[in-house]
Amino acid sequence: MEQTLFYSFLLLLIVSSSYQYFFNTARLEQLPCTKYYNKGELYYDCSNKNLITIPDLPTNIVYLNLQHNKIVDLTSYHLRNMGNLKVLDLSFNYLKSINNVSFHGLMMLQQLRLNNNKLEYDVTVFPISCLLPLKSLKLLSVQNNGNGFTNYPLKQIAHLTNLEVLQMDISMDSKTSRLLALSYTPTEVLIIQNVLQYDNINYSTTIGHLCYLYKNLTEQCVWKLFNKILNRTSIRQLHLSNIFGLNQNCTPTQAVINAPPSLQIVNLTMNNLTWIALNLSSVVSLYLVHNRLGNYLVNNSYLITQSSKLENISLSHNQIYKLNTEIFNGQPYLKHIDLSFNFLSNISFDPSHLENLQILNLTYNHIKFLNEKFMKKIVTLKKNNNTKIDLRNNPLLCTCYTVPSLKLMWQIHQHFINFSQYQCTYENGTRSKANSFDKVIPYLVQDCFKLKPKTKNTTTLTLSVSLTVFGIITAMLLSSAVVIYKQRWKLRYMYYTARMKYISKENEEENSSEYNYDAFISYSDEDRIFVIDHCIKKLEEDRNLKLCIHERDFIPGHDINNNMVTAIQTSRKTICIITRSFLESDFCMFELNMARMESTHSRNGKNILFLVFYEKLSSKDLPLVLCEHIQKQSYIQYPSNEMGIAIFWDKISDAINA
Repeated sequence: MEQTLFYSFLLLLIVSSSYQYFFNTARLEQLPCTKYYNKGELYYDCSNKNLITIPDLPTNIVYLNLQHNKIVDLTSYHLRNMGNLKVLDLSFNYLKSINNVSFHGLMMLQQLRLNNNKLEYDVTVFPISCLLPLKSLKLLSVQNNGNGFTNYPLKQIAHLTNLEVLQMDISMDSKTSRLLALSYTPTEVLIIQNVLQYDNINYSTTIGHLCYLYKNLTEQCVWKLFNKILNRTSIRQLHLSNIFGLNQNCTPTQAVINAPPSLQIVNLTMNNLTWIALNLSSVVSLYLVHNRLGNYLVNNSYLITQSSKLENISLSHNQIYKLNTEIFNGQPYLKHIDLSFNFLSNISFDPSHLENLQILNLTYNHIKFLNEKFMKKIVTLKKNNNTKIDLRNNPLLCTCYTVPSLKLMWQIHQHFINFSQYQCTYENGTRSKANSFDKVIPYLVQDCFKLKPKTKNTTTLTLSVSLTVFGIITAMLLSSAVVIYKQRWKLRYMYYTARMKYISKENEEENSSEYNYDAFISYSDEDRIFVIDHCIKKLEEDRNLKLCIHERDFIPGHDINNNMVTAIQTSRKTICIITRSFLESDFCMFELNMARMESTHSRNGKNILFLVFYEKLSSKDLPLVLCEHIQKQSYIQYPSNEMGIAIFWDKISDAINA
């Protein structure tokens, strides 16, 4: 009897266990999540499933992705049995609160992402001990939470002894001193985003272990600030990207980064930089991608350092059409040079001292051939190293003229990346076949030397006739060029005026008043703050004048030159804000000369051009056309004292109304 009961109990236990197993399996299969194994670890992806709470999941999960759902709170033991969990992503949800047991049992958790939720940095919704169970946590992301960040969750993280990466928002005001709490953690990476104000920042010297500093700033000159604080840290990486007007209100002396010895990587990508001057003696990698350094690098270098340990430099996407021949001097340790996606048609810098160079990336430029001088130095250089050159996606020419360069390329073809894949264009306009470049050059060399020489008499006669015709044509072209050059601004003005009259006749619309604006303000983008903050307030708001500002009043979609001429012709006066950047701008000089032509040819000789010297410039700084103008017409210098400024705006108003 007892034996029968034992076997009955055993059978019941087996049936119950089987039922529980199949029930759990069926329940897990019904979950909207995707599961998979990676190196033997269980991953669950429950993102974008419209979940409002964390479902019951297996306890052996290592990676759990719950981002982009509608989870509101973590106030119960949702995760208590997941002792193997290493990565938990709860970003982009609607979390409003966390309690002391929300992360109970997650001893192995290394990464926790709570960014982009509704959490406030407050002890009522973010208790001090809520992160206490996370003994292994290395990365914590809490940025983009709540509406205000006057209270930072620094007490909550002070006990996270293994924390290496902290991502949070912060307002860089007097409360920044609360960053002192970071001195209790070994944080190496501090990513601070959305910084709009940084006046009067005092960085604590106790944050000496800071290794990475990522900043997103807007329309501020930050170089002076960084020069003050960088040497107080052991920072290893500095990333500043997507910042409009980074050099605004700065001078080259302010824009020098005096890097501490610990700094290894500097990333200044996508900042619209037009010039840069860096003092980086210890930096190994420098990234200046997606800027506008093309004009600057013609005569300058990105470094002012005499000796450098730089190994990697990236200058891609910078509108570079020509490089200073000494741009890489003093950088003997360079291994990787990236000049891709620019407008280079020739390589002029000297590579002979770059004995450690491994990769020279020249892809996606306008290079038709490599000049013999550069190639011979490359040949000499390659005897001692394994430098690789990437010339893919360049419009190479395969002509008899380029044969010497092509022969040198063929001699060292093993040093060109994917050499056989290069394509080139023949004299008749056809392109070589793909994957045949290594066969094209020997054929071209042979074909060029097959050309039969002409007889001596025929050659002499042909040469004489050619030189005579060439001389006549050259003389005619020079004469025409001189006339055109002298009248160039008049011709351009006449062209745009005629074009605008034609357009206005087609539209058959005329303004009821003679002019649409009292004055058109011509200025460089470097001086936009002066125009936006001062000119508009003092002239439009205080003196009821109507100004034409190009970034506000130009018609989108119209040709930029047409917009400029229209602005001048529909304004009673044109005011030019003269600075060094104005004189360096082709657009600004175009506007100035069009205003001169308008005065001469359309306003019966009445001067409509008024010059405001916003910077002190000597006569040697001014182009000849501007010197001639100020000798005949009056101008005004922007004053340096308050009383003078008040009189200044009255004079500007009088000049506009005159």
